[in-house]
Amino acid sequence: MRRCRPAFRHISPADAGNRELVLQYQKISSHSWKGHAPGPMGLDWANQPHPWRYYPGTAKLSLTPPAAAAPGTGLAYEKLFAPAGVVPAQALDAESISNFLYHSMALSACKQHGQNRWYLRRS
Repeated sequence: MRRCRPAFRHISPADAGNRELVLQYQKISSHSWKGHAPGPMGLDWANQPHPWRYYPGTAKLSLTPPAAAAPGTGLAYEKLFAPAGVVPAQALDAESISNFLYHSMALSACKQHGQNRWYLRRS
């Protein structure tokens, strides 16, 4: 594969004070009307991100999966678009946050092909 721009080493945080180096890196690594910025030239399968997001230094809050609702007790789809006040408000607590996150951002499936494995998120 042919590169349109010269290769450039990645700069480190220590290089941030070197204005010329930063501007040179920005010029070489930016998209332009002539083409896309140079990429890594392949996928880094050995260093995939962790499937669960976490932030060092923050407290972890264990959320329980929502209990299965009895038939007929859940919120009907058409009520999602009802005017305010039709659907009663829910308390903002660990249970309601767990329910919201479970139904909006949970992992929905795990795919595998050969040795490679990846997760699909709901969104």
